[in-house]
Amino acid sequence: MRPVSYVWLVTALVVAALTGLYFYQVRSGAMQNAADAIAPTIQARAIGADDHVRGQRDAETELIIYSDPECQYCQSFYRNTLPLLEERWGADTAITYRHYFLPRFIGSRDEAKAAECAGFIAGEWAFWEYLGRMFERNAPAGQSSDFRATAVQLGIEGDAFDQCMAGAAAEDRIQRDHIDGTLAQVTMTPSVLVRRGHRTVLVAGDYLQKVNAAIEYVRAAE
Repeated sequence: MRPVSYVWLVTALVVAALTGLYFYQVRSGAMQNAADAIAPTIQARAIGADDHVRGQRDAETELIIYSDPECQYCQSFYRNTLPLLEERWGADTAITYRHYFLPRFIGSRDEAKAAECAGFIAGEWAFWEYLGRMFERNAPAGQSSDFRATAVQLGIEGDAFDQCMAGAAAEDRIQRDHIDGTLAQVTMTPSVLVRRGHRTVLVAGDYLQKVNAAIEYVRAAE
């Protein structure tokens, strides 16, 4: 009987294993490409000239924050998480705020209108300053007189502010944001939509690590 050649046997096994690994990698890559192609598209309008933006408005990486001043988790996000995101990514990222309110927060719409009116009258800095004051307070939403008092503290003329609050422009703006959030599949606040090129990720909740991971993912995709 001819002795078995173990060298040839081992060689054949190695070749077979390498061939299987190659086709597995090719198949896995094809499956991932297919998954990317058929993944649900998250719709969100492009950042425009009238959006509230911190950081670089024309940056390729976009963070769109859907939030509500009455939401406790949104307050934590604004006070604690947002500054860390700005510190790490703000130099080359467009960080945008859009209004999104849940039905149980009954004062949210008026708070959003007040911040918008501050911006309409006094400029972008006033929007962010007014919004910040809404997030910093711990009390429930105030009455319209409190909104006016906050505006006056910022140097905004009270009658002009009242006229804006009674008008339709601010209401139309926040309603547009809310519809945009619905199309983006937002179901809770805060939610952060991270987008770069054809990659979009929606992070629901106040999770710094998840937002950082989403930014790293979309930035590495190209």
